Amino acid sequence: MPRSYRLFEANPRLQRGQVTSNEVLNLLNQFFSKIEEYVGSATVITIYPHRVFNKASWNLKIVGKEKTLNLLLNISGVFHIPEFDTWPARLVIEMIDSIDTIYFVSFLSEKYQVPISTPSIDLIIEEKEDES
Repeated sequence: MPRSYRLFEANPRLQRGQVTSNEVLNLLNQFFSKIEEYVGSATVITIYPHRVFNKASWNLKIVGKEKTLNLLLNISGVFHIPEFDTWPARLVIEMIDSIDTIYFVSFLSEKYQVPISTPSIDLIIEEKEDES
């Protein structure tokens, strides 16, 4: 799939990210259709943000009725989904920045009407509440 520099518009006046072009919208819809063909109907979408050697990444786990899919979203300064014939154990997708990453996951969540689960963040919040 081609490289692009921004997937979503994000300015102070927008309350929600909008795709930058019809080309981006088509690209996302094609990719998300591949996901749906692989996992079936998505039932759970979980994100695990993390850093490795100061490089920010998100593990994105999509549990479907048929299969589970793991994606690694690397925040690297470019957008790129590699070409593939069969799903690898973990597909690595390069993301331009954290804004595109957030909206990419939100777009996926809205498409499948499944909330985003953030267990690592939820755990931190629960621990802080317990300390209070």
